[in-house]
Amino acid sequence: MLVVSNLFTYIFIILLTGILLISLKPDRDKDIRGKRFLKWGSIVGLILTTGVSVYQLCHMLYTQFSLPLSEAIFQVLTKFQAGHAWLAIVFCLFVMMIIEGTSQKRSHRFTEYSQLFLLIGIMFFISLTSHSGASEGLLGSLVHLLHMLAFSFWLGPLFVMAWLTKPKESIHDFHRWFSPLAMFTFSMLVISGILLMNFLIPNYMNSWAIDYGQAMLWKHLLFIPVIVFGFRHLYLLKKYPQWLSKIEYQRSFRVESLYAFLVLAISSWMTEREPPLEISMSEGYNSLFLLFHNQAVDGVLQSSWTFTSVTFIIGSLVIFLSTGYYLLKRKLLSIAVIMLLLAHICLYIGLMLIRIIILG
Repeated sequence: MLVVSNLFTYIFIILLTGILLISLKPDRDKDIRGKRFLKWGSIVGLILTTGVSVYQLCHMLYTQFSLPLSEAIFQVLTKFQAGHAWLAIVFCLFVMMIIEGTSQKRSHRFTEYSQLFLLIGIMFFISLTSHSGASEGLLGSLVHLLHMLAFSFWLGPLFVMAWLTKPKESIHDFHRWFSPLAMFTFSMLVISGILLMNFLIPNYMNSWAIDYGQAMLWKHLLFIPVIVFGFRHLYLLKKYPQWLSKIEYQRSFRVESLYAFLVLAISSWMTEREPPLEISMSEGYNSLFLLFHNQAVDGVLQSSWTFTSVTFIIGSLVIFLSTGYYLLKRKLLSIAVIMLLLAHICLYIGLMLIRIIILG
């Protein structure tokens, strides 16, 4: 339940960010299909999805500690950080509702900028309850906030352009303002991601032996196609803008956004799991990891390069580069998706074969 609510929280935040950023240009405002419905739906949805963890805490106090329901709710909202954060989030969302409901009486820019500011506040309060916030305090929360801002400001406009705008929308005008934003937010995403990994996973390769580390690895692997398609759009729109039609660009945006959705789904699962910093490696090895190292459940992990692992990794890099080149020369996306799948399999096998276990 929490995994699903986390995923929808990310989706609502991304939708709101994308709608607000694109709506800052009044001439594009009318091209977003169902804009008003999606804004209201995302605002109400965030109240519900961010409140799921509060509900579960209340339920735990009520069932396991036999507190009266009213007392359980009061304790969670006044004593738990999750409750404090949710109250602040709900306050921001209600202010967004008031602004949206009175938007006809206010300037267009005031509405969008004020709601964007409140949305950033919501991201901050969500970050306060993150793993990095719990382990590193305010610094961890701020780094998590930077990570959320980066993927929201990058993926938000991408999702809206891919699924909610008409193909007749000027892709080239979108490229002129979105590409610099995407490059900047991508840089921030990488920097904040490295910092978060340093907080939560001190030994990245060792973490592959457990579920959390495997999820992180697949999250990174699935992020590669997002980069590949992003480079395709940046290069083609800058050098050969007429090579693809607006409908073909939109289809390409959709494929990129689907890969991004998979990354978000994994992140939603990871949010509800303890990172390796807080658990013992002896609690259990990941089943995929055991496919490659089934002979050693108890032992000390150590890195080791082998000829087979290097071969698979080099092969995957060749396929990734070939896919990038193919996307610059050809229009059929299904072939590129198959090539990326093959590259993922080769890279994953190569990385798993790097690992050995020394008993004793």
